[in-house]
Amino acid sequence: MKGKVVTIAALLSASSALFAQETVYLDKTFQWTTDKEKAVEYAVITPEKKGQVKVDFYMLDGRMKGIGHYSAYTPQMKDRVRNGVCTFLYPNGKDSLVSIYKHNKLEGQSTVYYPDGQTKLITSYKDGNLEGPLLQYYPDGKVRREEHYANNQCKGGKLFSAEGKELAFEPYFLFPQFPGGIEALLEVLKENIRYPQDAKIAKKEGRVLIQFIIDQEGKLVKPRVQRSVYPSLDQEAMRVIQSIVSTYQWSPGKIDGELKRISYTAPIMFRLPYNTNKK
Repeated sequence: MKGKVVTIAALLSASSALFAQETVYLDKTFQWTTDKEKAVEYAVITPEKKGQVKVDFYMLDGRMKGIGHYSAYTPQMKDRVRNGVCTFLYPNGKDSLVSIYKHNKLEGQSTVYYPDGQTKLITSYKDGNLEGPLLQYYPDGKVRREEHYANNQCKGGKLFSAEGKELAFEPYFLFPQFPGGIEALLEVLKENIRYPQDAKIAKKEGRVLIQFIIDQEGKLVKPRVQRSVYPSLDQEAMRVIQSIVSTYQWSPGKIDGELKRISYTAPIMFRLPYNTNKK
């Protein structure tokens, strides 16, 4: 009998340790910080099954800001991996945005709500790209727009007034455009890349992801390495991106008819040449 009691106690202890919570503070760049003077919010991390963690976000006054599910929630934001449902909340506690992520990419349905809980916008994603229907609603529940997307491109739709009258159509999302399109951008990047000698010697290659913002004037601002490969390759990728800032003007993006600052990610591939000659 004593043996059984010890076994049960051990199991309860192990279970408690498995789901132990951790509280961390976040600065304005959302990195963990031990300096509470720099903190703007805090997060409560709760381990779940299969390596997942649930993260509850709070303002410093204790108001809940959102809930996220991750397979990795680390001190550095760039190393975090969203997996599962992520929810942002209004100050009144109602859902503001509910999205589903799979390995940091949007997947399935994402829903934006009005503060009173009415649905405002529904979008559909596959592997991070807009794929499927987009529906937008007025606060009274009437349909404002109906669109359909394939691989991030709007394939058509309708726009309605609050009275139900059909209006001249413009897609909800108009993404920033590089002169000549994405193919022209990739070609410009490819032509300007200089492979770092130390990376050649170390036989390092791969795809660096550079994230930046195209502002309302079509200017490229705030570039940063989103996914690193090797220090000198990262630096060269940043140099190439920055080299096109003063030369090329983008067409700015719009959301629901308004010019907006829109985040953009460019892949920069470094691949070593291989000698296929047989000796």
